[in-house]
Amino acid sequence: MANGCDTLQAPAGDEPAGVVLPRALLITDVRSCAEGLRAAVARGGVTVDASRLADIDTAGLQLLCATRATALASGKAFRWSADSAGLRAAAAATGLGAALGLDP
Repeated sequence: MANGCDTLQAPAGDEPAGVVLPRALLITDVRSCAEGLRAAVARGGVTVDASRLADIDTAGLQLLCATRATALASGKAFRWSADSAGLRAAAAATGLGAALGLDP
């Protein structure tokens, strides 16, 4: 779990919980990161900080797409507080920018 997501303290009120992604979100990291994302969505939504994310593979992208889809389908928030060049490059290379909510 060394590369797991850091879940920030749950905010007061209806604000989404904050999750900070690690420097790498690879297939080996997805399970530990999924727990934090799932918990944040269950509490009412999630705000994701991907500013440290430099390396992401398709498993990491799938996790983020699934988390966003689950949150939105259940009427909960999914927001980016920050993204990164690595995340944007991977999303563009795979055509997942819109699914991740990164395209304008």
